[in-house]
Amino acid sequence: MIFVNGLQRSGTNFAKLQFKNSVDACWPYWKHDLKTQDVQPKDCSAVKCIIKNPYTWVESICFRNPVDIIQWFSGLHLYDQKDYFGPHKINLIRLISLYSFFYTSWMAYEKTKLIKYEDLLVLSSVKVDTVDYSTDWDPSRRKSYLEYETTLLNRNDINTINKTLGKKFFKKINYPMK
Repeated sequence: MIFVNGLQRSGTNFAKLQFKNSVDACWPYWKHDLKTQDVQPKDCSAVKCIIKNPYTWVESICFRNPVDIIQWFSGLHLYDQKDYFGPHKINLIRLISLYSFFYTSWMAYEKTKLIKYEDLLVLSSVKVDTVDYSTDWDPSRRKSYLEYETTLLNRNDINTINKTLGKKFFKKINYPMK
């Protein structure tokens, strides 16, 4: 079995349709769980970890639909009424720290292959709007995802993301730093 995982709004439901014999749970992990250093997933031959460009991912979470990320990672206190970004009142630094920690934890596991959401958009024959939970998909965003365009982040927001993730991390995930 292939375990498809990633953070909320990274494209895991879309990606699951791309791989035969794929699942979104592999004991003891659910697709949005952080990898624990000494606990290996059972009965999975590979992990396809779906990642979205950090800038467009932040826009998806903070301005479109955070789905259950606030509740799922409640201990990180992503919801913040005083120091927040976007209408869902999510703390940008804590959100980006979660992004870094999630992908770093899974990249350390030898069976993990990082798959870019944007590559799936190019290679897929499946239409995104036919995927479960894609009710807010807007086909006009496809181009901005592929070109890593952000329209809702200002320079200060981008600088915060850059500073929090750092050049080494951007290089590790193979995305350009703005």
